[in-house]
This record gives sequence, C-alpha cells and structure tokens, in this order.
Amino acid sequence: HCQKVTDSDCEMPSYLAERMAHVRRRRQDRKPLEASSLKSKIITWEPSEEFVKNNHVINTPVQTMYIMGDLGPYGKLGQREYEYVLCTIKVDSNGVITVKPDFTGSKGAYWIELGGQKRELWKYTIENASVQVQQEEEEREQRVFRDLYSRHREYLSSLVGSEFEMTLPGTLRLFVNGEVVSAQGYEYDNLYVHFFLELPKHWSSPAFQQLSGVTQTCATKTVGWDNVAYFCYPFTLEMFFTQEDESEEAFQRARRRMQEARESLPQDLISTSASSVQQLQEPRLTD
Repeated sequence: HCQKVTDSDCEMPSYLAERMAHVRRRRQDRKPLEASSLKSKIITWEPSEEFVKNNHVINTPVQTMYIMGDLGPYGKLGQREYEYVLCTIKVDSNGVITVKPDFTGSKGAYWIELGGQKRELWKYTIENASVQVQQEEEEREQRVFRDLYSRHREYLSSLVGSEFEMTLPGTLRLFVNGEVVSAQGYEYDNLYVHFFLELPKHWSSPAFQQLSGVTQTCATKTVGWDNVAYFCYPFTLEMFFTQEDESEEAFQRARRRMQEARESLPQDLISTSASSVQQLQEPRLTD
C-alpha cells in the first residue's frame, strides 16, 4: 500500500499516514462474511414464548394472579396434571387491570375438554362480581383525579416558566421568513440583489431590525435558454401593527388588504406567520 498522496520524490509520510496505512492493510486482509456464517437470524417469523420473554422486556411492574381449577376425578384431587388455569388477572403499576380470558357476558361459557377415556367437558363462566361504585365515591375519585392533574400541570408550568415575551394588547406581531431564490433574464453575469422594505402606515419594526439587505454576488448558470443566478439568500423580518381605528369598517378594510397582499406574494418563496392577543387588523405589505 502506497503511503504517499502526491508524486513528489521529497514527500515524507506523516505519522498519521503511517498509522492509517496499517489500518487499511488489516481491513484488506479480512474476508467477507458469508450469509451462512451468521450466528443469529435477522427476522424471526415464528417467535416462541421463550423468545418473546427473552427479547421483549416489560418495564412496567406487573402483579399476576391465577384462578385455578382442579378438574381431577374423585380420588385423584390435588394432582398437578389435573390443574388448569381458568383465568389470569394482571395489575400493573398504572392501575390497569387485565383479565384473560375476558368476562363472559353474552359470548357464552368457556369450556375445557379433558383427555382420557371419558373425555369430560367442563364449562365455566367469568363474571364481574364487584360491587358497583356509589355516586359519592365516584365523585370523590373524580375530585382526586382533577387535583392530581392540576398539580401535574402546575409542575410542568414550573419547569417551563413564564418568561415569554408577550404581544401588547391591540397589536399584531408579524414574522416574515423569506428567501431570495434566483434571478434570470439579465444581460450580465455576477449578479446581486439589494432589497428594501418600506413599512406602510401604522406599522413599525424593532430598532435592531434591518429593513434592507444585500445578497452575495452570484455567477449565472445556463438553464435551457436562460442564464439563471441562484442566490438562496434567506432573510427574516419582524414587524408590528398597532390598531388605532376600532370601527368594523376599518377592520374589514384591513382584512381585505391583507388578503390581497397574501395572494400577490409567491407562496413558494415567502411564508408568513402571525400571532395576536386580541382581534386585530391585518396589514398590507409593499415591496
């Protein structure tokens, strides 16, 4: 393996190049693994119960209770071979109770068929015999849950905090995220775009906000019969609209102007989002 990266006779390989050369050489000596040499299957189409237990760990603690039935004949009671599981009840740490098989209801009785000469058939039903919850207890439980949810909401609010910048009442805050994508149809090469933003009446911007910008100089690329310069220059604007006229007519007029401005803007170039605290007028943008 050649450690030189140029054709110069005076080049001396660096320490890193020497060390990496040995690594490359070791990798070249390795033989590819054949499919038959894989020790484990990638997909197990028919997983066994033991496979599921070993590969899927349930993190939620579960308590399990079994309701058993001794179906042995007279004189052979207590033998393990005649014990059958009639029902399994599981309770996890979240308070969820799982009954398998389900309560009988209108589905009919479950049955167990025994082997042997007589081939006995046992039928049984599973019913919920718990006492119905009283109205007072149900209301008390709902109050406890409401208190729990309220405490959890307060806990989450304490983690998030309340130091958010709020919009003043009667003010519309508008964020504009735009992009100068491309320009075409110009005679010369090495183009750039110098754009300005003129705020209409009742509109203002923060003191730090720049209302103009200049893209980078871009060489053109021939696309079909046109020379196109791709700028891909993003920009962000923040503006405020203060509502002064509270009349319904002024509100509807501002709404129509904002709708016309949105329809005139290229949707694939500029996307806008606005938020307001009260019912606000919508503005008209001018280039």
